[in-house]
Amino acid sequence: MTEFPSNIDLLTATVMQLQDHLWKGSFNSVQLVREYLRRIEENNHEGLALGAVIETAPYEKLIGVASDLDDLRKQGASSGSHALAGSIVPGDARAIKNLRAAGAIILGKANISELSGIRDEIKGEWSGRGGYCYSAYGENADPKGSSGGSAVSVSSGFAAAALGGDTTGSITWPAGRAACYAMRPTVGLVSTEGCIPLSSSMDVLGPLGKSAYDVALMLSHMARDSNDASFENYTRYTDKSHASFKGKRLGVPRADTIDNPDTWTKFRYHKSNLVSIQKAFDLALDKMRILGAHVEDPADLPCGIVDVSAVGGKIIAHEMRELHEAYTSTLKDWRLSSRTQDLEMPQGPIRPTRLIEAVEAEGRRSKAYRDVVTEASRIYENGMGALLNTVKLDALIVPSAHVRLVRHASVGGWVITMALNDDAAV
Repeated sequence: MTEFPSNIDLLTATVMQLQDHLWKGSFNSVQLVREYLRRIEENNHEGLALGAVIETAPYEKLIGVASDLDDLRKQGASSGSHALAGSIVPGDARAIKNLRAAGAIILGKANISELSGIRDEIKGEWSGRGGYCYSAYGENADPKGSSGGSAVSVSSGFAAAALGGDTTGSITWPAGRAACYAMRPTVGLVSTEGCIPLSSSMDVLGPLGKSAYDVALMLSHMARDSNDASFENYTRYTDKSHASFKGKRLGVPRADTIDNPDTWTKFRYHKSNLVSIQKAFDLALDKMRILGAHVEDPADLPCGIVDVSAVGGKIIAHEMRELHEAYTSTLKDWRLSSRTQDLEMPQGPIRPTRLIEAVEAEGRRSKAYRDVVTEASRIYENGMGALLNTVKLDALIVPSAHVRLVRHASVGGWVITMALNDDAAV
């Protein structure tokens, strides 16, 4: 078996670079898959014990798919829960089908905050099947977000790219802390068919990668439906011809983010990093100005960044039970068992308040649900929506995936995070 080339660093290699190496013959798909599996075995449960991956696909199947792709190239052309383990789904999620059709190899399932964090209020990112997931950038550090396993996998070189689920920040927050590029698309752009649901009004699937091109490439295929004419190649926006902010108006909401010391304390950024984070952010703003952007700085929300956690939580509670009942009705060989109860108990204190709220909620046909949806719309329209429309801004920009701002945007917008340097993301 030929060894994987030692001069190719999978910690930093992007999808575009890997594609280039494959076509040049630097290595083949089989070698690449074996190297990713080796890295996972070395540091997932052993070594650094990052806990980013729950399980990988069967080895023989992965190698078979990789071998088929090598032949084609020669021709030129559970949500982390034991309760759902062993159940048989009707088929791949739509987004997975699209990626496979485009030639992607799905290595395995990333760890996740169980049931997207709704099951319990648990310190850290934990699931019954995957255990605790830790950031690759600090010993026992919290990756921050239910798609933490996806972000850690990409940042650790376990995979070139990954998918994540997002309801109120679960893609962009862990991606920001892992120096990844990622996007929470608008609701409905990417089908969530086949995914374990949390909220019909806020759930999205999004890509995580090591470059803007990687994210754009994945999104292009993930968003494709059965109508080939619907395909839009978002990678064209990463060409040099689009490397301009000419005519774009960007706002910096400093009062509730950069200039608020509680922001950095709450999100556990070490004080020694604050100077480098703000310096890097200001340099990025200068670069955008050079590229033609008008930067409105400061551009603060009229009513401040209201924490929509309570409102969002109520929406999820009303939507979740009905959605989960519909999802589990499609599964085969699925049944709850008391035998897995002990496996579903993490170490440390837990508060299953969110799941209890979902069980007790009245549902989507109730007046309580209509009222809370109206409240969420009002918060967005009077806050972020008002700022964007009044000052005529195209986007808001802050250092790091500020959790309140991300949650605010999840009610009515989209969010992108990108690596800025080793100490910060914007």
